[in-house]
Amino acid sequence: GLVLWPLFGATNQLLAGLAFVVIIFYLWRRKRPVWFIGMPAAFMLAMPAWAMVLQIFVGNSEAPSWWSTHSWTLVGIGLATLGLQAWTIVEAALLFPKVRGLAEASAIRPDSATSAAVS
Repeated sequence: GLVLWPLFGATNQLLAGLAFVVIIFYLWRRKRPVWFIGMPAAFMLAMPAWAMVLQIFVGNSEAPSWWSTHSWTLVGIGLATLGLQAWTIVEAALLFPKVRGLAEASAIRPDSATSAAVS
């Protein structure tokens, strides 16, 4: 368990950063302000990714890097996690300018979803 703990911790925090991205998109699509969540989102995406890179390649005096100890499973999972995070961020950056003001019909007119279902 102690071997997996750094991987779990970084992955957990990266998921929190991606949840911030989802919240930003939710607010942005509804033309709500997103300035207040940008800094926490950037922090939660950057710091765990940096910690994961350090754990994979650098290590420290108490815990050598996964690369240097040939922990290839941890290296693979860590790199896959970083790759998926980068892919998600790129996709979000490409879609961000296109979704401003695009909300589902039910979000704009809550009764339209029920009236469509009835008819």
